[in-house]
Amino acid sequence: MDTWLTRIGVISTIVSILLLTPLADLLPIGLWSEILDLFCSDENHIYHKLVPTEEYYLDTFVFMFLGFTAIIVGKYLKLKKNKSI
Repeated sequence: MDTWLTRIGVISTIVSILLLTPLADLLPIGLWSEILDLFCSDENHIYHKLVPTEEYYLDTFVFMFLGFTAIIVGKYLKLKKNKSI
């Protein structure tokens, strides 16, 4: 479990750092809502208009913080497991 937790933390941290780069400007505005719509069976069609907006990075920073936390907890569990053996 500690290895998986560390891997998930590393992946989420890398993804959140990539979302802060200019590369993220190529993504559509409603990316997360479109990803969630893949798992929902809603019949309504939503059309997004691409407009220049100001970015609000709070969700990206929370995602990065959770990634760092998962890495730290995973490393702690691994060290605790190695000391008990």
